[in-house]
Amino acid sequence: MCFHKCKKGSMEDMFVLIMIIFVGALSLGIGYQILTTLTNTDVVSNFTTTAEGADWDQTLDKMDSIFLNLDLLSVFFVVMVFISILVLSFLVPSHPIFMILGFILFIFSIFLSVIFSNMYQTFAETSILTSSATSFPITNHILTNLPFYIVPMGILTMIVLYGRSRSDLSGQI
Repeated sequence: MCFHKCKKGSMEDMFVLIMIIFVGALSLGIGYQILTTLTNTDVVSNFTTTAEGADWDQTLDKMDSIFLNLDLLSVFFVVMVFISILVLSFLVPSHPIFMILGFILFIFSIFLSVIFSNMYQTFAETSILTSSATSFPITNHILTNLPFYIVPMGILTMIVLYGRSRSDLSGQI
């Protein structure tokens, strides 16, 4: 059984985290913009005068509240992924020789997080997505300050990966 040998946790996981946060926030913003556009159209407002239209209006209101609750889910997701990166990094045996490669990947992940943070700010400041970005303040804060979250995550991951004593490595390279 390869339960212990198949585990993975490393600096490369930070790239996955950055991509997932970025794509998730953009999807959330675009989806919410579609919902608000659908809610504010004349077709829906003319349709709500009937009994079926009232049900449709209630459904749109429920969808609106569900979308707004997804803002809290993004924080939960980021924290859980970070905890899983730390736990899996602890379980993977790594040699301190690879710390240089890990440091290079850490610098690259900071650079990538700056790029994605700036891309998100550019998307969020467009006239179409401005209202969606303001509707999700927590996700907006995470993505506009993404490098400030990636730096401590990367430092802690490197400490967990390479901070063990040599006796814990048991001769593995």
